[in-house]
Amino acid sequence: MLIGEWPFDDFDQYENQGVMVFYMILFGVVMFFMVLNFFLAIVVDSFESTKQEIEEYKVEGSLFSDVWHLMVQFVMRQMRRWPSRALFVEKLSLYREDAAKRTGAAVEDESGIVVQTSETKRVVLEKFRT
Repeated sequence: MLIGEWPFDDFDQYENQGVMVFYMILFGVVMFFMVLNFFLAIVVDSFESTKQEIEEYKVEGSLFSDVWHLMVQFVMRQMRRWPSRALFVEKLSLYREDAAKRTGAAVEDESGIVVQTSETKRVVLEKFRT
């Protein structure tokens, strides 16, 4: 229980058992609402911060504009024989890792993961500008 052991076994020693039961019920209700208030404060705070991040996000559009852009991109990819997005991202990431290794902007750690520095971004941007 919230207050320790359940005291109803020792009710014979109390003169006002009704007051004791009222106190226990009141205590339980007050503690329940306090814990509920803490929980709601955490949830509402997280909701507000997420809502603020979404409002600051410039890429997010409406459902209709997102669907329209997907359809246009699909048609253009078919007409102009563009590569798929997955293939494009895969090739770009391979190029980025290779360019970073060649310039020394990235190194592999002991687990084989490529660790990149801020120099990597500059090298990749220079390559795409030329």
